[in-house]
Amino acid sequence: MTIDEKTLKELLKDAPDHYRYISLKIDHAICRLSDGCRLCIDKCPTNAFYQKERVELIPELCIGCGACVLVCMVPGCIKLIRERKDTGRKEAVTTPKDVEKLLAALNIKKKRDVGRKVFEHIL
Repeated sequence: MTIDEKTLKELLKDAPDHYRYISLKIDHAICRLSDGCRLCIDKCPTNAFYQKERVELIPELCIGCGACVLVCMVPGCIKLIRERKDTGRKEAVTTPKDVEKLLAALNIKKKRDVGRKVFEHIL
């Protein structure tokens, strides 16, 4: 899956407002860095990833947005665990499909909240 920079930023712009980072693990056994892949490193908006002999993470920089999971070509290579600020629910994200589902659910909640604000005088 390839995704352009503008689309990625739009999808993930509100993530820090809604999620608290808990942990991120990289399965180095299936990571494709040795084949020249640097997608997670290049697409991370906070530069939390860096390259040594393998992909490494600076946890203090990770905001739990899921950009790395969204662009990773190997399903399950990156496992992000984050907590929703509104519900306290923990979510595990390991594939682009997981990220898309969670973003869709977040967008539905945002639309519902906007609808309530717009029509609060009627309700």
